[in-house]
Amino acid sequence: MNNNIKKTLICYIILFAFIFACFAGVLFSINRVKAEELEYTDVLADLQKDKNFNTGNYPGYSFSTLPANLHEVNIIQIAEGNNRELFIYTYEPTRGNENETVELLSVTMYDGYVENGVFPNGSLRDYSLELVSESSVFCKYRVLNYSVSSEVIRYYNIHEFHREFNASFGDKLESSDAARKFAIACGIQFACSYINDKLVIEATSYSFLELKSLYIDSFFIESGFGYQWFFGRTEDHDLYFGVFTLEDEFKIDYIYDLDLEYTEEKLEWTNYTDPAVVSSNPIYETSFHYESRSVKTSGFLKKEYVWDSFYPAQDFKRDAILKGITLSESLTEKLDEDGAWVFLIDSYVTTVSRLQLVWKYSKYRLADVSMLRLHFQSGVNTYNLGVISDKVTADLIAGGVRDAITKADLQALFDKLLMILGLIGLVLILVFLSPVIWPGIKAMFKWLWEFIVAVFSLIFDGIVFLVTWPIELIKKLLK
Repeated sequence: MNNNIKKTLICYIILFAFIFACFAGVLFSINRVKAEELEYTDVLADLQKDKNFNTGNYPGYSFSTLPANLHEVNIIQIAEGNNRELFIYTYEPTRGNENETVELLSVTMYDGYVENGVFPNGSLRDYSLELVSESSVFCKYRVLNYSVSSEVIRYYNIHEFHREFNASFGDKLESSDAARKFAIACGIQFACSYINDKLVIEATSYSFLELKSLYIDSFFIESGFGYQWFFGRTEDHDLYFGVFTLEDEFKIDYIYDLDLEYTEEKLEWTNYTDPAVVSSNPIYETSFHYESRSVKTSGFLKKEYVWDSFYPAQDFKRDAILKGITLSESLTEKLDEDGAWVFLIDSYVTTVSRLQLVWKYSKYRLADVSMLRLHFQSGVNTYNLGVISDKVTADLIAGGVRDAITKADLQALFDKLLMILGLIGLVLILVFLSPVIWPGIKAMFKWLWEFIVAVFSLIFDGIVFLVTWPIELIKKLLK
């Protein structure tokens, strides 16, 4: 091997070693940064940096002895991390008790200035929480998928928390619930800013509304038989809506608009398999205004059903019955609650297809539906406030069913058939009797034509006489 080849190989080896060393260094640096980010400080150590903090002010309770002014989760403070994280510190009085530890899931918040609890349309949003430290009744959470802004004054409106179902807290599911995440009210606005290079955090409470109940259900609207039915396929509709009531101090006279947050889940199954979620589409900060919506069915008896966005519950019930929808007992009970109102969400197509012996079903379900804001009229007062609301996942059983063919539809179809058959019968009678009645009809039309001609002749002669008579009279007078 000559010297040139040796030098070339040595150069390649040195270059390869240099590249490997750089890559390893970068990789080590990234891993070190990640490790540092995951090593969060202790919740109690953070809270004790405040000289006024005293653990004796935060006793533990069982749920049955919890004072009326405390929730299962109570916010103490917030903090901004070095890597733009947002942390929330909580006092959870029942934590550590058997079956009474809260499983906190998310926080609903808005990072802008709010005055008297009046949120801009579509501003509140839900963020998942990660528990990073706990000690006795104290917890420290990191707000996921959120980055602290660089504004001089930063506002954090901590509106509500959501926790998992816990029977020890007296939680109950509605008959139409597949799942429910329970809301914990907060309603505190934190303002963060630096004064003389020192971070100052001020907290003020604001007004909000609390839902007394929230019930999510659907109507199943069956399409009439169409050509697709002969090929083993049908397309029906599910119309999703919510029934809610406010606390007794509020009476709703009119709804202007409201904000919802929910997830559209597409489920598929067969007659041999259970329903499974195949896709999920989160819908954030959606504002609903007063407008008309329609559901159009297909098939031989296709119809269009028109609905309003908001209804007093009794008006909605009456409208549904007039449209031929049969209501379940549980839905009827909710609609009959005092002060109940209904909001429409959306309609979705449900398909059923057959391939030999396998029936395939495809259907949408709404998950984690919650009301975020409500703008309404009550007497002479108008309110536009954030709402404390559970997150409800509806089941697959419709609370109302509209069959493709009802008695009213059959009667209407029968009347149309009678009219069509009557016209066909009349035409056939005329065709069969034409040899007998045609001469008479022909003579009648001839007489009618002659009569019309005679009448028009008389009218024409009369007009000619009226025009020529003065002229003839003048001629005779001049002779």
